[in-house]
Amino acid sequence: MTFLNNLILILVFVFSQALWAEYDYGFNGKIQVIQKGSEIFIQGRDCQQLKVEADALMSWTQKVKEAAKSEKCSCSGSICLQKVTAQIPAFAQDKQFKRSKENGPNCWNATLVASKIVPQVRYTSDEEMHFWMTSPLCREKKMNEPLSPGDVIAIRDHDNGEVHGFTHLSDNLSFSKNGFNRDMAYSLQDPEFVFDLYEVPKECRRKVGEPEECSSWANYFSCQSMDEYLKKHPIKNKELKQTLKDINAIECDISEIAFGGSMKTITDLQEVVIATILNLAENTLEDKTYGPDEEVVWAGIYYKCQSMRDQLRMLRTVN
Repeated sequence: MTFLNNLILILVFVFSQALWAEYDYGFNGKIQVIQKGSEIFIQGRDCQQLKVEADALMSWTQKVKEAAKSEKCSCSGSICLQKVTAQIPAFAQDKQFKRSKENGPNCWNATLVASKIVPQVRYTSDEEMHFWMTSPLCREKKMNEPLSPGDVIAIRDHDNGEVHGFTHLSDNLSFSKNGFNRDMAYSLQDPEFVFDLYEVPKECRRKVGEPEECSSWANYFSCQSMDEYLKKHPIKNKELKQTLKDINAIECDISEIAFGGSMKTITDLQEVVIATILNLAENTLEDKTYGPDEEVVWAGIYYKCQSMRDQLRMLRTVN
């Protein structure tokens, strides 16, 4: 390794220590996640271990149909760094260590956007999260079934149902946003830190169904993206196509305000459109006036409208 490479590695390490003081997500000593400018690194004492984690990140990226590129690991003394920027999906790259400008964007939304089930950053209700986990897009994994990077972890309890959602990557890495408060950053985190934060007993951190012996527990799901589902079950109904297009456009505007602090305002007309589409979706589902394979899309629109309405209420709240 050249002197210049050594110097760069040392500078990144020094920078990481200062940054890590702010973003301490309880990593277990094997790895830490750091960022320098737009580049994301994982840090540890062993390139072999870091490669395992980098490969898990790459598998996650490939699962959501994005390109990934391997990077080399370098060590200086007992500290090793593996750059993983090009091995992380675009959503996680863009949001790593970032915070939304407004309250609302939350754990369930981060999980669904990371899985490409919903397209935009916003508030997502527990009802919407539960709907997607029980929809044809997702399947609960059995206890003896191997986990894969990108699987959804749903923390639940008997009193509230859905409690938290985040993305499984490996035994040492997950992707999470812990709550809807704008002070909470999106980040790669130690999954054990997340389980501890939400007080999930160690013996209940992987279960199937609703275990009576656990006060809270985690279920794991394998999910396909909405695009994958629609390729297999294309929308033929013109009204449904237009409805989905209209609500997605408003969702995009809400996302720009909630996450990015855009000066856009939601107009009275857009609020009327949300209410109208919500009513249309509700009536369609009640009357069962939908074609084969369209129920999940109409139901998704229904729950999306409810969540978007809740997000608008938060945006009106004085900070």
